[in-house]
Amino acid sequence: MAFTTIASAAIEVGKAIKKSLLTQIKDNFDDHETRIDGLEGSVNKIPVMEYFIEAKDLNIGQIIPADMTLTEWQNIHGTGWIIADGSSCVGSLYETITGHTIVPDLQDEFLRGVSGSVTLGTAYPATTALPTSAFTTSNPGNHTHTIPKQNGAATGNFDPSGSNSAGGSTVTSSGAGGHTHTISGGDSETRPQNFGVNFFIKINLSAMDNVLRVKAREDMTIVEAKAYVVDINGLPTSGNMEFDILKGATIGALSTVYSVKPTLAYSGVIADGDATSTGTILAGGFDVTSGDWFQLDITSMMPGASGIYIQVYAEPA
Repeated sequence: MAFTTIASAAIEVGKAIKKSLLTQIKDNFDDHETRIDGLEGSVNKIPVMEYFIEAKDLNIGQIIPADMTLTEWQNIHGTGWIIADGSSCVGSLYETITGHTIVPDLQDEFLRGVSGSVTLGTAYPATTALPTSAFTTSNPGNHTHTIPKQNGAATGNFDPSGSNSAGGSTVTSSGAGGHTHTISGGDSETRPQNFGVNFFIKINLSAMDNVLRVKAREDMTIVEAKAYVVDINGLPTSGNMEFDILKGATIGALSTVYSVKPTLAYSGVIADGDATSTGTILAGGFDVTSGDWFQLDITSMMPGASGIYIQVYAEPA
């Protein structure tokens, strides 16, 4: 028994109806009822969401400056971001990828592109380069200094020994010997004009990453969710990940359908059709009403994996 399209020529007006035509019509009805029964029994599930995420889109290690506090930033971008202040990142996805146990300390720092003289991830202390042609000094050792005279109407040369002759336009300090000069004034640092910001670095995934939202057009019950870590060719491979599904009447009022989020932790071959929804579903958690929103979140992913493929299936409520 299988559904077969009936040719229009077989049901032309005035043409005799054959027994085979009636049999085919009955088979089509039977096939239709079988499909409906299958849907009600979760045998044939309707895919309502398929989602593929590439690891390169996760932005682990990205650094962004902003005129915001950590709380303000995380409220928008998620808890996977912290301030780049030299804090520990042990246990983070950033540590797994880079091997670093602390994040860069960018407080009071200017960022500079890597070059032949600048090494990646290295902080350089403050310094001032010697000028090559801007100014020079001469007459080292015992010497005198000639200074333009600024003494009202009086003229002449000033002599520390007591003589002060008229007619000169400068003052010369004499009795010179070996001596030093100090420089005063200035500030505690050398800097161009600047503006203070926080530098945020992404070290982990959070529920605000890779969000996919779908609005239900009819009542339904989500019956299964599957996920796979895939390799560079898009084929299932060993790996681990975690995801979450949320639902609610409005986008601003979504709540999880799991008491324990589903995880994928395969160490061997992953066969097509293996369910990874190992999480614990809350009572009635997968019942979706027409007009409801449900949302898919990726909350963790295997480092180095090329991507994640997730399928969500539902049946009529």
